[in-house]
Amino acid sequence: MAAWWRAGQGATAGWLVADDGSRWRVRHPGRVNHDAGPDFVEAVLETPPGTAVRGAVIELHHRASDWRAHGHDRNPRYNTVTLHLILVENHPGIPTLAANGRRIPRVVIDPAGLPPPPARSAWRQRGDAGLWSYGCRLPGAVGRDRQRAAHVIGIAGDMRLAWLTRIFRLDLARATPHGEPEPPATQIVEQVLYEGIADALGFSQNRTAMRQLARSVPLAALPRAAPSSTDYPNALARAATALFTAAELIPPAPSRLPRQLPLLAGISTPPRAVTAPRSVHAPAWQANRTRPGNAPVRRIVALAALAVSWPPPGLGQAVLRRLAAADPAGSGRQRGRPWSALAALVRQPAAPPAVVRYLRRLGVWADEETPTALIGASRAADIVVNVLLPYTLAVAHDGPPGTGHRARRVFLEHPLLAENWITRLMSKRTGFRAGTAREQQGLIRLYEHYSHSLFCAQCPLGEKLPATAAVEGHEK
Repeated sequence: MAAWWRAGQGATAGWLVADDGSRWRVRHPGRVNHDAGPDFVEAVLETPPGTAVRGAVIELHHRASDWRAHGHDRNPRYNTVTLHLILVENHPGIPTLAANGRRIPRVVIDPAGLPPPPARSAWRQRGDAGLWSYGCRLPGAVGRDRQRAAHVIGIAGDMRLAWLTRIFRLDLARATPHGEPEPPATQIVEQVLYEGIADALGFSQNRTAMRQLARSVPLAALPRAAPSSTDYPNALARAATALFTAAELIPPAPSRLPRQLPLLAGISTPPRAVTAPRSVHAPAWQANRTRPGNAPVRRIVALAALAVSWPPPGLGQAVLRRLAAADPAGSGRQRGRPWSALAALVRQPAAPPAVVRYLRRLGVWADEETPTALIGASRAADIVVNVLLPYTLAVAHDGPPGTGHRARRVFLEHPLLAENWITRLMSKRTGFRAGTAREQQGLIRLYEHYSHSLFCAQCPLGEKLPATAAVEGHEK
């Protein structure tokens, strides 16, 4: 059923009549939801008399009763569902209700009209790029004029960098208390950086939860130790315990630490428990559809390791110093790779074996999981582009002369980051392969502002697209 919907064959079914009498026509099936929640998001539907419903959310089930059996009627993530499509109506007269009480139109699909599903490999390769006439796929938009496309996408990347910089300025202003004893400016800057990195470590599913966790357990409350020191395993165990307690992933039992840690070889004395405030609203951690290396437990341990090994003068000052050491006027080996020097500030090796054993005894680390780098090269590069460079531009007026110029130069020259689902999707839709991190950021910007709702007529890459082609493209 999902293959049938994704292939756009729902668009050939004419008007779909729901159980509440509403009528719907499919203009675009949307994309598969990569996060927890409904099956398809960002679809485009039409209701009489020709009103386009953009950003529609679709949920598919075999039977009508599966909605309640799967707990969707109690899950707020399903409050935004636009249409509930089923094959078997076994709950006639009982509507589909969201957790907020809203009635969701339910449509019964004739099983006889479903073709055999394609092979999964072919399904993944085809995607949706060849099914619809996107404005950026028209001649002259991207295909024939790559230089113009690269220019537009690069400017979009600059706009995304400016937007991230503005967020950092707002975060710095928010972190400055009013009417209370003001902490040192350095402490405010380091806390904002710490929260920004926690956000980046959360990937797409746990960004809000990780930022909330970083605010619940501030950087100043966590211990510090050099990775080469003998106290590092103790400090990391204490920091991880504090974060896991605040995240409500382990119970806050103060007697648990002294009872378990002496059993671990390599940790001579039990670390003192760090007081971690309990959140009023526990973070909503999501682990489904997530690779083991991106699971919340791994990300929380990575945040603990980064906090423990935080540079003594401050990460913010270390970033400014390394940028100042880069020579933007040099060339080749003289200029070096300043982005690598910045990434080295946040890279974290695998947790020590003693800490891994401790986490396994806490029940948060799987026995079969192999310890690998907590923050590897690809995630460190993402942090450089999305956190460290925007931070540098936000405080450039307080740094050495030329700080802003050097940061922009690093952004312009930074090599490709690891691909994510947005850059892959935009490469399929536009036919444009990014060559730098700046162009990847530009693709993300264009997706967030235009492509996710198929506003192709307004997108700078689709200037030649007729006003109706974004909706009527599949009929051409």
